[in-house]
Amino acid sequence: MKNRAVLFVDDEENILKSIERGLRKEEYRRFYACDGFDAQKIICQEDINIIITDMNMPGMDGLTLLKWVEKEKPDIIRMILSMKNDTDSILEAINNGNIYRYIIKPCDSSDLNSAIKQSLEVYDLKLEKQKLIKKLEEYNKTLEQEVDDRTSQLLAIKSEAEIGKHTSQIVHNLNNYLSNILGSLDLMGKFISEENTDLEKAREFYKYAISSTENLGKVVAEILIRARNGECIVEENVDINQLIEKAMLFWNINPTWKYKIKKELRLASELPPFTGSQIQIKQILDNLIKNSIDAMENSENKVLRFSTGIKDGNILVEISDTGDGISQENIQKVFSPGYTSKPIGKGTGLGLASVKTMVEAYSGSISIDSKPGEGTTVSIRLPI
Repeated sequence: MKNRAVLFVDDEENILKSIERGLRKEEYRRFYACDGFDAQKIICQEDINIIITDMNMPGMDGLTLLKWVEKEKPDIIRMILSMKNDTDSILEAINNGNIYRYIIKPCDSSDLNSAIKQSLEVYDLKLEKQKLIKKLEEYNKTLEQEVDDRTSQLLAIKSEAEIGKHTSQIVHNLNNYLSNILGSLDLMGKFISEENTDLEKAREFYKYAISSTENLGKVVAEILIRARNGECIVEENVDINQLIEKAMLFWNINPTWKYKIKKELRLASELPPFTGSQIQIKQILDNLIKNSIDAMENSENKVLRFSTGIKDGNILVEISDTGDGISQENIQKVFSPGYTSKPIGKGTGLGLASVKTMVEAYSGSISIDSKPGEGTTVSIRLPI
């Protein structure tokens, strides 16, 4: 708070002095102006984060000042402190001044201070969002080139057709995380808008964006290591049950998943750890969940079930949905790169192909049991 600054504007000097006395112990810096012109000078000279102005002032009224601030310094949080408490005045301030909050005089110092601190939290969240978007934009500029440069070296793939297939699968998995990041940022923005502020929700989606960004970095790091050495990254003990539980929470960024799909978990209590790449197993789970969400788009009763267990020396992971289902003639086709039953522009046909590639890299297997109109169950077996 020490590096944050609040500007108070009021043509009545006694009101400014009263505010100064009431907030003298607060850490944020405070500036005072008796009219709009003095306020403009201070804003041009100082790094102001919040402006709180009176409505009626000689020379330049509060709304005119706030319109100028919105144009010249749009990041500044704009608030009004006024004796006008009629609906017309408040609506005019909201519509024409595009303000964050309207406070009625007289206002207790503690209430004013509380409003200021909440506004500073909103300001800080906006800065974090801007930094994350800038970082993502910079990351995106180099990501495609990195993938193109390294793909030709991946895993000593022999034919150009195979190279194309694996490249598409890699980009597909990267795009899943980019979509999650952009979706999280979009939702975060809605909860820190000037019309609607919910800091808890904003922080929740901020964490989702950070998590997806970290996962994206891990995927890229794995690609680069494979490209340089032709080897897998160092394997670790993976708790598949824990990854499933985290995935169930993570996909709350999707409104359909969060509000319309019933989730059921049947996880074996003593499932042994699996030796492999945590980020690869997460990609497998995310692809399966996304497929199930898409499959249940037109289902009235949307239910997804995850189960784990041990069978014939393998860890068994099953995901079932109540979606459209797949005909027997198309079950094997779904593992082919490029095949999709989704509408044009919605599916790439790479999700299950990518899953199959990763599962088989661990000497595992994947199978599908499905009937049109009766849903689908995908079973994955990974050797212990």
